[in-house]
Amino acid sequence: MLDWLDTVLQEERKRLACPGIVAGFIDAGNKPQIATVGIQRVGSDTPLDVTDALHLGSCTKALTALLIGDAIGAGQLRFKTTLGAFSPVWKKSPWADRTIDDVLRHEAGLPENAKWWCLAGTGLAVTAQRRDVLNTKWLDGSKRTTRGKYAYSNVGYVVLGSVIDTVYGMPYEDVVQLRIARPNLLQSTGFGNPPSVSGHQQAQQGYLSTTLDNPPVMNSAGRLHMSMGDWLQTASLHTDSRSFLPQDVRKQLQFSSVDGGYAGGWIVTKRSWAAGPALTHAGSNTFWFAVMWIAPNTGRAFAAVANAAGVEVSNSLDRVIATMIRNSGPVRG
Repeated sequence: MLDWLDTVLQEERKRLACPGIVAGFIDAGNKPQIATVGIQRVGSDTPLDVTDALHLGSCTKALTALLIGDAIGAGQLRFKTTLGAFSPVWKKSPWADRTIDDVLRHEAGLPENAKWWCLAGTGLAVTAQRRDVLNTKWLDGSKRTTRGKYAYSNVGYVVLGSVIDTVYGMPYEDVVQLRIARPNLLQSTGFGNPPSVSGHQQAQQGYLSTTLDNPPVMNSAGRLHMSMGDWLQTASLHTDSRSFLPQDVRKQLQFSSVDGGYAGGWIVTKRSWAAGPALTHAGSNTFWFAVMWIAPNTGRAFAAVANAAGVEVSNSLDRVIATMIRNSGPVRG
């Protein structure tokens, strides 16, 4: 029974006056434990369901990094491979000498964002848009910047999406379905707005539902959606090397030389409850907010998503995560 989690979610929803919250946890691949409160969208009485797909925002980056690790484990790529090795066009870019590892860690000196809607407006296929993202006409602040210094970059993870297009010989979106979702396993996986639940923007009269999102060129940086149960099940891909990655590749994706540093799609820190390193990431397209914490040494994972966003929502979901960590105890499948 999760009465305690239901109570916490009800309290946080009341505090925020937001449409809905979904939260849950999993232990070493056992059955996810999930609770929901609220509605799918303002203007509807349909309650949020545990099977509803949810927008994960930049938490997508952890799964993009996993696919890069998958290619490295298969010998199709190396952490030290440079961007210039992928195409003659990239070879001429200011970032040609930056490595895959640089990009994974946001240390390649790439700008945070591009002129996404201008790029999307070219009418090119999404794979071609990703391949063209290093064209400096799309990049804001595109002058050469410091290599080796952390600077969060959505552009970098769009670049990694293009790398995945190339090394797998199929679009990133299809690789996610083939390698992450695995046919008939994580059936809620997709991109962009979830089919049943709306995000919300704040207005004077309260929250208003919206289907706005970033354009598909950003799929590999922040447009994945899936149900809470499916998302929690992906934690095993980060915690059990036997199920996906060779040990040395997984270790590199989860290593940071500083506490709170960025590795392969995660911020890496230390927590006593994790018995060592803890991985975390938050994501938001400004209409949703999602956050996950994983303890690789124990196989435990905790996540929460709201179909609204903002500082108050972020703080609220942090409290929900903290409560789950304190109260969940060993999970039984």
